[in-house]
Amino acid sequence: MARKQRKFAQALIDTGNRDVDCKINVIPYSELKYEDLEYMLSVATPHGLSAGYWRDSGKLAALAVVSAEEGVVIEFPEPPRRAPSGSPPTDNADKECYQVLVNFLASQPAGEFFAFDLAPLSMTLYLEQGLRLTNAVDIQSAFPSVNRYSIAAILKAALGDTKIWESNLANAFDNITYDPDIHTAYLEPVKRAWLAQFLGSVDDAITVYSNVERINTVDMDISLLDVISKITTDSRRMEYKKPDRTERDFTYKGYDPENKKHTVSSNTFKNRFSIGKPEKVRVMVEDPSGSFAARGQVDAMGRVAYFDDGGLAIGDRVITSIIGLGRDPPTTADKERDRSLLRLLQRLESPDNPWLRNIWFNKDADAIKWPETWFTNVSRYPSLSPSIITGLSEAAKKLNPSQQVAVNAMISKAPENVITIIQGPPGTGKTSVIAFYVQMARALNDKGTWLVAQSNVAVRNIAEKLMKIGFHDYRLLVADGFKKGWHDHLYHEMLPNIIESSEFTTCSSRIKGIRVFLCTLSMLSSPMIHRMFVKECPLKTLIIDEASQIHVGDYVSVFYKNPGLRKVCFIGDDKQLPPFGQDDDPNNLPSIFEVEHLRGHAYFLNTQYRMPPQMGDLISEAVYESLLRSFSGHIIKKSTIATHFVDIPSKERWKDDSYWNESERDVVLQIAKHLQDQEMEYKIISPYDAQRNAIETKMRNSPDLNWENKCFNVDSFQGNEEDYIIVSLVRSKEIGFLKSLRRTNVMLTRFKKGMFVVTSRKFVVGPGKDCLVGDIAQQVGDEGWLSLDDIIKGKFFGPRKISK
Repeated sequence: MARKQRKFAQALIDTGNRDVDCKINVIPYSELKYEDLEYMLSVATPHGLSAGYWRDSGKLAALAVVSAEEGVVIEFPEPPRRAPSGSPPTDNADKECYQVLVNFLASQPAGEFFAFDLAPLSMTLYLEQGLRLTNAVDIQSAFPSVNRYSIAAILKAALGDTKIWESNLANAFDNITYDPDIHTAYLEPVKRAWLAQFLGSVDDAITVYSNVERINTVDMDISLLDVISKITTDSRRMEYKKPDRTERDFTYKGYDPENKKHTVSSNTFKNRFSIGKPEKVRVMVEDPSGSFAARGQVDAMGRVAYFDDGGLAIGDRVITSIIGLGRDPPTTADKERDRSLLRLLQRLESPDNPWLRNIWFNKDADAIKWPETWFTNVSRYPSLSPSIITGLSEAAKKLNPSQQVAVNAMISKAPENVITIIQGPPGTGKTSVIAFYVQMARALNDKGTWLVAQSNVAVRNIAEKLMKIGFHDYRLLVADGFKKGWHDHLYHEMLPNIIESSEFTTCSSRIKGIRVFLCTLSMLSSPMIHRMFVKECPLKTLIIDEASQIHVGDYVSVFYKNPGLRKVCFIGDDKQLPPFGQDDDPNNLPSIFEVEHLRGHAYFLNTQYRMPPQMGDLISEAVYESLLRSFSGHIIKKSTIATHFVDIPSKERWKDDSYWNESERDVVLQIAKHLQDQEMEYKIISPYDAQRNAIETKMRNSPDLNWENKCFNVDSFQGNEEDYIIVSLVRSKEIGFLKSLRRTNVMLTRFKKGMFVVTSRKFVVGPGKDCLVGDIAQQVGDEGWLSLDDIIKGKFFGPRKISK
């Protein structure tokens, strides 16, 4: 990095004749001196702030500080790949560059700081550089009725009819990465910072921002800053890890010459086109003379979407590929979490929330303390009378001891059980425990129970279990966009209990007296849900399934918006899928299971019923320290080979940012055809999307194979099971995906009767020998291996046949 001097002329909005060329100095942080900021220290005008981030780590790469006529871009060195996180650095205090920036940001004698999305910016400065701010204004807070995630909408609210160059604006705010080796890297953060100071300088700025609470981190408590900064920066990095390019899986339907639009249809829900606003896309089109790329946008309604080329006139040429541009927008839970954290920084929320204190501030399990008023006139250990027990389902009366202990903790109103954590390995009946708790809680006349999970499928699975035990007094809230046209078939048996989002405003008669509600965590965070449903059924007990997949920071808004909340049960397994973006570092985006002072008191469900005991025992030893037992009455006996490895020497290929393996694909289809012919229920799992897509595509084109709802990647199949599972590992040299014990554990534990792992024996005994797959293969031994010849001849079950 070296000092550079640049000029900048904005092209974001039409300011008439007021624009001037802004002089910009690009300065390495280590070379920053007082003189570099002297001009801005001397003028009582607003200063705009904006940041750029390293592409790989998502950490701070540059800070732009811009006034009307001058600005600096301070470039920070890239941190080590495994740089510690969680508290600000302490080794900067004696450095001149640090002191210069501290004095400027925290002791600014004139002017105020203005920034878009100030909360994550201020917390990044604190957590990564130990820098604090004073007199700082979050611009979007001045326009509370406007979507803060639409900068164009904010500008229209602030500037009225001023012309906005929306394409340039989108480029400036969509591109937050910063590469100091690119000559023009400084431009995007400078544009954002310049626009921020401009909005702080308009004629009526004093009035517009008078009611916005300033962020002043200089005199905030360090422990509070540590908590907010960790949650905020973790959440920002989680957003940053989302792909900014997504190849859509679709079927081309044709061209409408009258409307000049192309019609396409999404093939999968996970890969659907964005709904709610037009999605910017890049398409490939072709005709007999060749193919070319074009840009435009897609408007989606359910499965069907319409491509508009914006007048480029690609005509009736066929669209062969569509790539969505930009990251997925934040969920409702994301937005409400960000809102709560911003309000904490603006001192509009109190940090004395008991949930915040006991989960984030308190580091000692024995020091956890709840308000005494929570336990007044409450039976701390409610007991079930004989008459209540008689009314329970037969299944509820047959809970195993570990399940009964877990349910007792869920029912308990004692202080030590206000937070209840339950770890349930694969097949241990987590959903059953939830259902039996609901039945018992209802028998005890508990009210205000909300059952939530990260995914719609997990919520639906809970509802299905409630139906199976004969409990129908609940309402399941589901988004139209998930159910209609995509998953209607999942809800047929529970239609009387479902309220779709299109019915929310007209369903008051259907929720009278209902004490149990189900929805996703994102939906529970929605202000509309609070107006329509929580008002009718105030949240008192919150049961969270898939809690090991949820970033602990995502609960903040729920804790603040529900003052009557008295108990939370977190159910999951920190040996299965982690929160998105966590990878293998539990300090990065932790779930509740990684909160050390709480984790030690988790209840463990110790008996699995899903897998054959021979596989259950292997998983117990390899993953669960031999604490997991297997049900002795399983239909598949220990003398049966339940796990087969299929030796297919082959090599993977790279496609669409993923891997696929043609030879493995073809063998998977042969096994699938055999299982289908034998009327055996099966599913196919691959850790790589390209392989999943390749398998499903060929199945679609095979008239003798049923392809719908058959192929999955690992993440989309957690919580599900099937009689037989076919796994395609894909790789032949590097273990790749198999480095993740948690994801591999999910992949190998979905079957109830038998599993076929299609791979290369050379790979499994070579590069893969030290991972979980290698451990399982070693334990299975030679008898568990099938050859390509065995597949061709139909010898699918080796020397011992698996019973249906």
